[in-house]
Amino acid sequence: MSNLNIQSNDFSGNEQICIGDGSGLKITHTGTASLSTSFSSFVLNNILVLPQSTKNLLSVQKFAQDNNVYFEFHNVFFFH
Repeated sequence: MSNLNIQSNDFSGNEQICIGDGSGLKITHTGTASLSTSFSSFVLNNILVLPQSTKNLLSVQKFAQDNNVYFEFHNVFFFH
């Protein structure tokens, strides 16, 4: 969470995120963050904080929907 400009709330539910090996990772916080580039600012809504996770994941569909943008992927490059 220290790497994000995030507004977060403690998560009090029992839900977990199921990963590939079938185990569940506990959600500790939810929130919203902003991501700024030299061209624009973007919002990341409904972030789930999973301290046990070793990777950061992003839903391209959710990001595109929340920010009214699109991504076009090709075999050696992509457009946004």
